[in-house]
Amino acid sequence: MPVMPIDMGKKTTTKAKPLITAASAGHYRKVSQLLENGGDLDVRDKDGRTALHRAVKNGHLKTVDVLLRRGNCWRSLRARDPYGWAAIHFAAQFNNKNNVISLLLDRGADASLKTYRGWTALQQAAYKGDCYTIASLLSHEKVARRSVLSASQVYSRTALHYAVERGRFAATKLLLEFGADINAKDVFGQTPLHRAAQENSVREVELLLLAGADFKAKDRNGKTPAEIAADGSKCQELLSGHEQHHPSLQRLCRLRVHAILEEGRSEDIQDFPLPPPLKNFLMFKNVL
Repeated sequence: MPVMPIDMGKKTTTKAKPLITAASAGHYRKVSQLLENGGDLDVRDKDGRTALHRAVKNGHLKTVDVLLRRGNCWRSLRARDPYGWAAIHFAAQFNNKNNVISLLLDRGADASLKTYRGWTALQQAAYKGDCYTIASLLSHEKVARRSVLSASQVYSRTALHYAVERGRFAATKLLLEFGADINAKDVFGQTPLHRAAQENSVREVELLLLAGADFKAKDRNGKTPAEIAADGSKCQELLSGHEQHHPSLQRLCRLRVHAILEEGRSEDIQDFPLPPPLKNFLMFKNVL
């Protein structure tokens, strides 16, 4: 998708440079002083980004607060860079540890706003597996949760599609808990289960199956998730045997173990003082 032209606003001037530099560094007192002396919130740096963009990207909460209290807050929140990124996209992609997103939403940021390539802040967070940002977005009282969850990117893929194909187990689980459509189809007719199977994301396949995903759903080419999974893969074995092996306490407990472990710590299971057959089951070496 081509990048759409935008109004870049005012070009960076010598007078504007101190404001953007101070905002980027998180010097909120300096930012406040500059604004009191005529600093312009609409000016851009050489990359087409505003002082708010820079402060948000670097996670400077107090500076963001100062900037949003000055001038036209709505205009500042919707200001975009050449790629269509607004402040909320920078927060989701780079730095939400200080809960910058909640502040942006409190002041009226639009969670459904898309970049020019069709990405929402939620899709960015799901792609990264950033559960903190996902929760910040979907639990905020001003966010239309259903609309944001169903928002799709250029290939009509939702946040759940991206979480599963990237193997983001915790993010997948969280999105499902918030009500993501488990059987949503992209432009190729693929559900999240198709994407997980194709990317060999075995934990995510199991999570989707036990959450009730339609394992018989067919994509645009008439293929089920089992049929697009790599031949002989654990995902294919799990999908093919699911109908004969209904959800069991063992499988549910295995998912619970993975949910308790921190993201990326599943390999720690091999160090557990457990019998080898149980370890193999927990690590999906024996999937059923």
